[in-house]
Amino acid sequence: MIVWLLIGSIFVVFSILFVIASIKDEKRRKLEKPPQTIKEITNTLPKDFVPLAQRLKEKEEELKKTPKARGPFEAEIPFGIKYARVLNAINFYICVIASIIIAVGSLYIVGKPNTCPRIFFYVPWIIAGISVLSFIAFLLYKLNEGLIHVEGWAKNAQIIMSVLGLLSFPIGTILWGICLYFMCFDPKTNEAFQRGL
Repeated sequence: MIVWLLIGSIFVVFSILFVIASIKDEKRRKLEKPPQTIKEITNTLPKDFVPLAQRLKEKEEELKKTPKARGPFEAEIPFGIKYARVLNAINFYICVIASIIIAVGSLYIVGKPNTCPRIFFYVPWIIAGISVLSFIAFLLYKLNEGLIHVEGWAKNAQIIMSVLGLLSFPIGTILWGICLYFMCFDPKTNEAFQRGL
């Protein structure tokens, strides 16, 4: 029991650090972010370049009408980031399904008090378990959002998640070890995070 409380408290500390780092990194990225839309670009241009801005606007409208218009970096997302996103998505769904199973199972057992007479003793633990699983699912969702946009804080958070995932021996160790390799040593993945999106 003490071991689980210790693991839970370590996870909560890492989660808090993760949230703080993501907020700081997002503020920094907003300050450094170059103009992304045609409107932002045209607002920064001198008045002499208005015809060029008009041509850019027409090109943007033309691309919007094209059914298969893609973003400039969509094809350049490396395999390591895609792998981490898939692994996070699988764990997200596992957390959601596990919390639903715990909630439904608990309601079923509470409906039949003869099955487990001490069920109300376990209610705080059940609520805590559902809360922790929901919080982990939320973190995985936000982490996947950061990986979609190839943000710097997402790489650090993914490394922390991969190190924690190494504890899930034996299959999880292999899967999270591969993810840790991609986040730390793969040149294409590191270059994508340095470039940003």
